[in-house]
Amino acid sequence: MLNDDRCATCGTRNLRAITVPSLHNPRIDQLLSVNEPPLECEEASLRVVVDQGPQMLSDLDAKIADIKHILQQLLRKRAQAADNLAVAKNILHPMRRLPTDVLRDIFLACVESPARCLFPYTTLDSMDLLQGPWAISHVCRRWRDIAISTARLWCRIGLIFPLHTSRTLAFTLMLGCYIERSRDLGLSLVVYAEDDISDHSTLALLSTSHRWKDVILDVPSKTIRTLSFRRGSFRNLRYLHVMLDDGEGDILSLDPLLDAFEYAPNLTHASFSHIDGPDDEDITDIPHLHVLTKMSLLESARLCCDKHSGAPSSGKVHLPRLQNLTLEEGSSAVAGSLAQCISALSLPSLTELRLGYSNSTNQVQLPSIIHPMGIDARRITTLQLTFRFKLSSAAIHSILVFLEGLPTVIHLMAQAEGVTDNLVEGLISRRDNQSILPSLRRLDFRGSTLGLDDPIHFITMLESRVSPLSTDVMMDSVTSSTRDYLQELRLDERFSIDEATRQRWDDLSERGLTVRYGAEGLGVRFDHVASRGREDHLFRGMPWVP
Repeated sequence: MLNDDRCATCGTRNLRAITVPSLHNPRIDQLLSVNEPPLECEEASLRVVVDQGPQMLSDLDAKIADIKHILQQLLRKRAQAADNLAVAKNILHPMRRLPTDVLRDIFLACVESPARCLFPYTTLDSMDLLQGPWAISHVCRRWRDIAISTARLWCRIGLIFPLHTSRTLAFTLMLGCYIERSRDLGLSLVVYAEDDISDHSTLALLSTSHRWKDVILDVPSKTIRTLSFRRGSFRNLRYLHVMLDDGEGDILSLDPLLDAFEYAPNLTHASFSHIDGPDDEDITDIPHLHVLTKMSLLESARLCCDKHSGAPSSGKVHLPRLQNLTLEEGSSAVAGSLAQCISALSLPSLTELRLGYSNSTNQVQLPSIIHPMGIDARRITTLQLTFRFKLSSAAIHSILVFLEGLPTVIHLMAQAEGVTDNLVEGLISRRDNQSILPSLRRLDFRGSTLGLDDPIHFITMLESRVSPLSTDVMMDSVTSSTRDYLQELRLDERFSIDEATRQRWDDLSERGLTVRYGAEGLGVRFDHVASRGREDHLFRGMPWVP
């Protein structure tokens, strides 16, 4: 029998390894391969193995059981140590030591910015508990206290209907929390509704109308009428976009809209869509331009001109501070509605003009820039023309005639499905001081399809507008000292040039022309008029750049 390996004092089993020699050797392997008995001298050692084997197995099983028990204890202790480490790291995490003002800035970075909340159409739903400040305020007590006390987290409200039509009670409570937590800060408000919500609890927002700062309303006209009794309370309103979502056959009276916003002393940016008046095109005594008559402080505006608009009975709409104007004829517009609209405006401070045309069946009618009663063409320095169709020869002629009356334009952006040789040739600068756009420095063809039969015409136009080579300066010293030169050209992508004209193209850069492609060097800007369609709220002069 094997010696007992337990401690005589405490009874603990000795866990040191037991030596178990192997029986395998050449002689044993030989015996295993045949059916012969071992020799007498070999039998003794084999019988010792047989006699002591069961006890050895028993001892080994006991050691294994003890080791398993110890292993389980060690695993539990390791798990406890790992948990202690995680708890200690959690408690000592730098996040717990972050000052409240730093946490507040982090929270503000986690929610939609005012720009993202407003532009373009957004799916922001302020009543979604998994988004925005709601989620932040449900992490821990400290975060909740900071989130609730940070009014700027709660000053952007986006409501989407009919999503909340059946949640009146919950909606009312959550909206009340939003309003309460925003304290007295200005509100950015976005409301989308297909059906009238004038009897919905969302009207609780009207009690905060004096705090509305930037507002998008895409709602039926019946809902707009409910704002009428709050007129005079929109004293902090800065940006307003109204798009009426009425069904076919609905007749809109613009009086409630005019009443609601006629006293908005800080309104500087406005955009109106789908408010062209009744379906009868002959009724022009209530034109949509009526809504501008009380907005004398506007600095930028975007209007969709789909129907004829006459001037108000009081005369032209005078907007003395308006600098950026975007006008668009939609795909269903009446021909000439844009030109008629601009003829009813008096804009003495206008410097940036953007015109968009979407109806390919209409004859392109560009407006007349009339001074002093309308617009001073000599003040316009930025012009964008957008045509969402291929230009005809008549349209190109109208464009060139229109450009002749704008001698101070520095930046021209042209978007069309086909910029042809005829348009390019019309832009060639002549030395007789009768050139179109003599002050042009930046030319932008992004968003256009260059349908050029021969790029040589395009290069010739550029050569006529860039600074002359040093060898030509003396020959043209009088002209070169009194004119501006093209400094920048923007294209969507490079176009192919054969080797014969490659040198002429390369020479343009030596003469001071910088060519950029796509968004290269653009930075955070948006130069395209409604590049994503008429529902795009972006236009130059907006309070924020997304």
